[in-house]
Amino acid sequence: MKKQVLVVILVAALAACKEEVPVNEFALSSFVFSGCNYEKQVAVYGQQSVEYRYAEENRLFLKHNDVYFNCCQSENNLQVDSRLVGDSIIVSEYEKVPGMCKCICPYDMECTVGPLQEKQYSVIVKTGEIESFSFRIDFDKELDGVKSL
Repeated sequence: MKKQVLVVILVAALAACKEEVPVNEFALSSFVFSGCNYEKQVAVYGQQSVEYRYAEENRLFLKHNDVYFNCCQSENNLQVDSRLVGDSIIVSEYEKVPGMCKCICPYDMECTVGPLQEKQYSVIVKTGEIESFSFRIDFDKELDGVKSL
């Protein structure tokens, strides 16, 4: 009987501790791709940039300008995944189904990830399996910048 009471008390104490620990799940909050930026197609490949800034609720807003994909995109074919590995924020952009046209087109991608703690992170942006950008940020409410390729 004493063992059962002890087990109940221990389980109750562990449950109370779990409720006090905040759940801080890193996730992709939103993402959107522009349509093909036809007027930018004449631009030289490689003029990409990433804009970044603090977003509400300790999140990071990223805008990858002029990321190149096949010009024959079906609706909702472009996808973004994100993950936090240690102090690295990894954002992967890709086509769910590769296009069949023999042309490429610049698109703009915007996403929001987090929540994050106020500290230094490495941001890694991948297009397909290729690392497009890698840079460090000091994440805080004043964060606002641009990195060019």
